[in-house]
Amino acid sequence: MKKILAIGLLAASLSGISAMAQGYVAFQTPTRGTWDLFTAANNGVPKLGATENVSFLWSSVNVAPLIAGIQTSTSTNSLAANSAAGANVAADWTAIMSDSNFHLGLNAGVNPIVAATSAGAASYQSAASFPLQGSAAGSTIYIYVIGWDKTYATPAAAQAAGSAVGWSSVFSYATGADSLATVNTFTASGFVPFGVVSVPEPATFALAGLGMAAMLISRRRK
Repeated sequence: MKKILAIGLLAASLSGISAMAQGYVAFQTPTRGTWDLFTAANNGVPKLGATENVSFLWSSVNVAPLIAGIQTSTSTNSLAANSAAGANVAADWTAIMSDSNFHLGLNAGVNPIVAATSAGAASYQSAASFPLQGSAAGSTIYIYVIGWDKTYATPAAAQAAGSAVGWSSVFSYATGADSLATVNTFTASGFVPFGVVSVPEPATFALAGLGMAAMLISRRRK
């Protein structure tokens, strides 16, 4: 009787562990996954290279992230793409970091923020599939990737410095049950490349507008 009870308790325990298992993800994007629009020497021309760090945010519910209220779909593929009223780096970072539904991806095994530096052709890859803290195995989650100037190691440091930032559109992702299982890459799950750009504060746009107006007045007088 005691043996049967012990076996039953063990089975229940294992069942509970299984139910609480973390979901596994493989953070991998294709070449040309992002492009650099923030380095001054590029003169506003998109460039590929190892200049960005990337990470991702995820949610267990299918809702639009706060950042979509500033810029829908993919992010700053040109300066004009993110120059709507109120759009600036500070607002972008606040929307990304203060979203109650989307959380920065953490490796449950060692608990760091999952971040990678772009390779020469702007592709990214974590070391291997890993357990995503807070996620459940075999579930559908919703992800978007962010990028910033690699001068800063973490999103928090980049936010504090007012670093250039960009983000992908949201895509759904099926988590794996363990590291040995076949886990889809972000590419295979619908990741869309995006640009990373430094967006001037609204005052900068205003000054630029004044400068343009002055040039037009000067030309008319001539």
